[in-house]
Amino acid sequence: MSENLYDCRKAYAQTLADIARQDD
Repeated sequence: MSENLYDCRKAYAQTLADIARQDD
C-alpha cells in the first residue's frame, strides 16, 4: 500500500511538472 501511494504521488508530481512546462 505504501508503494502504491508513493507511485501515485510520483505520477501526480510528474503531471504538475508537465503542466508547468506547457504553461511556459
